[in-house]
Amino acid sequence: MSKYKNLVTILLLLFNVSLLAQEEKVLIDSSLKPLVKEYINEGRVRGFDSAPIIFKNVDTIMLDSTLKYPMLGYYDMEFKSIHIARFTLIDRVIVKSVLYHELTHSVLKGYGHVCYKCRSLMSEKSPDSFSKYAIKEVWDETLDELFIIIQLILEKDEEKRTQNNIQR
Repeated sequence: MSKYKNLVTILLLLFNVSLLAQEEKVLIDSSLKPLVKEYINEGRVRGFDSAPIIFKNVDTIMLDSTLKYPMLGYYDMEFKSIHIARFTLIDRVIVKSVLYHELTHSVLKGYGHVCYKCRSLMSEKSPDSFSKYAIKEVWDETLDELFIIIQLILEKDEEKRTQNNIQR
């Protein structure tokens, strides 16, 4: 039994080292780094590893002092950067929500806002109040929904690519 435990430990260490190597290539503001790791872990808990996609589609994750309300953040596909308004740091729930939203844009590169009328995390408009996300059950449900949407979109995209390859 301990032989398998050692093997699992070694595999986890190797995985973390490779993740750190990928992460090293992305410049992440130190105050946002723990939240980026949380996002990746939240996805893994739900069966989706966003790290390879994020580290492929993003070079910089930064706080941006030039952004003014109501602009909370954005993902720049061309320059592979995520900009989060510095003033969002006033509240951890707000900065976390905005960062998760923009990280999802980087994962779903090119899909924009997947929800225009609803008040989900990927809605085009901010919620009336971010305080609802401070409730653990609401946040967990929001993330369950978010990672289901991500996986469904990416699966459909893969199906389209497969169909296009078959037709060629």
